[in-house]
Amino acid sequence: MRGPEVRVREHKRRTEGSPEYVRREPYRGADRLSPKIAELREALDKRVGAYGSKKGVPISEAEYQRMEDASRLDFTEHAAYQDTQAWAHASGIISYEEAQLIYQALGEVGDEANGGWAPHTDLATKVIVTQIVSELLGIKIRMKGSI
Repeated sequence: MRGPEVRVREHKRRTEGSPEYVRREPYRGADRLSPKIAELREALDKRVGAYGSKKGVPISEAEYQRMEDASRLDFTEHAAYQDTQAWAHASGIISYEEAQLIYQALGEVGDEANGGWAPHTDLATKVIVTQIVSELLGIKIRMKGSI
C-alpha cells in the first residue's frame, strides 16, 4: 500500500540580476547591538534624546512613558519577534550573541508587568530590539516576497 503522493513546489531560482536576490554571507562578527543599547541607555538615564535632531534634547516624563507604552508587546508580537530573531540567526544575518541578546530581552514568555518583555528588560533594550526586528522583517520580506 502506497502513502499519499507528496508534491513539492518548485521555486524559481533567484539570480543576482533579479530584484528578489539578496546576497548573504553568514555574519561572524561581534555583537552590534550591545553598544547601541548602552548608548541609548546612557541617554535615557539622563532623560535626553540619543539620536539625530533629538540628541541631547531633554525628554519629559510623559514622553518617556509614551515610549514605554509604545514598546508593549502582545503574545502574537512576542512570538513574531522570537520567530524573526531565530530566522535571522539561522540565515546567518545576525550573530549568535545578537540572537541571544534578543531572545533574553524578550524572554521565553513575556512578562505582562513589563509590557510583554522579560522582567529585566529596560526601555533602551526594548527600543533597539524593536528597531533590529523591524529591519530583519524588511530583509525577510525582500528575500521571500512575503512574511
